[in-house]
Amino acid sequence: MSARPPRSLFSSRLFPALLGVLLTTTVLSGCEHTQESEHNNERQIAAGRGTSKITPLGDNSYNVFCPTGICRFQLKNNGAADIKFHFYYSAGQPFRALEGIYLNSLAGDQDVSESMTVLDNTTSVQLNLNAGEHHVEIQAVDYHR
Repeated sequence: MSARPPRSLFSSRLFPALLGVLLTTTVLSGCEHTQESEHNNERQIAAGRGTSKITPLGDNSYNVFCPTGICRFQLKNNGAADIKFHFYYSAGQPFRALEGIYLNSLAGDQDVSESMTVLDNTTSVQLNLNAGEHHVEIQAVDYHR
């Protein structure tokens, strides 16, 4: 009886599935994810398309880095909060003026009572959340992209 040579992983039927899992994990791990707990409010912020990273500033403010000038990210928040977002292309290079800022509820037909205010410098916004659970997607577009 002769021993069969070991099969290569590349010739295995599982290889395409393993490659898919590996690529998905690699792509998803490139998205920055920030999670905070403040005053019994649980907050999660996940970078989405066009967002390279989100850094907390510690005072309910975040720097959002969008290299192309168009970005999306998701926010989950439990409780009332006033949260500021400052938009940048890269460190030291802020957006010049917001062309648009869009807020979409991702919680189905939940009564959404959020409001977004563009701050004086026109490259930062404040999101005012009432009590309750919120899951929203925010999209920002710089006018000079």
